[in-house]
Amino acid sequence: MADALAIADQMPPAGRGSILRGGRSCVGLGSVVDASLAAAGSNTFTITIDEDCVLDRLFISTSGVAGTNAILADLVVTDIKVGGDALVSSNPIPATMFAADAVNSPKFGNPVSSDSKVSVTITNNGSAAALNVTVGFSAA
Repeated sequence: MADALAIADQMPPAGRGSILRGGRSCVGLGSVVDASLAAAGSNTFTITIDEDCVLDRLFISTSGVAGTNAILADLVVTDIKVGGDALVSSNPIPATMFAADAVNSPKFGNPVSSDSKVSVTITNNGSAAALNVTVGFSAA
């Protein structure tokens, strides 16, 4: 797979698509929605990979309303695992870093194979439940 990624890096961006997937692009991987993540509660969102791809950006959203429910600023990421590899090794990461409109959201670049698991653990530090928390990755 490393050779395929090296070749993909040499392709012009407009001609990309996943070399691992015959030029097709896998655009998204999503989790189930947690309808209500309790105040001070945590949930691990697990995504099963259906096809080989490369993880790009992580996205986290919630439909909370400030003053009524916990909002994205109340959530933190305490763990990210790709396969068995932990990608968070110190303090929790503010979930706002992974908002859809976050300008400096990190790109992961981790190749993942079919049937592997990616998990993201989120803790609600707010004083109210967070509604409809969703986790997803863009992928290539």
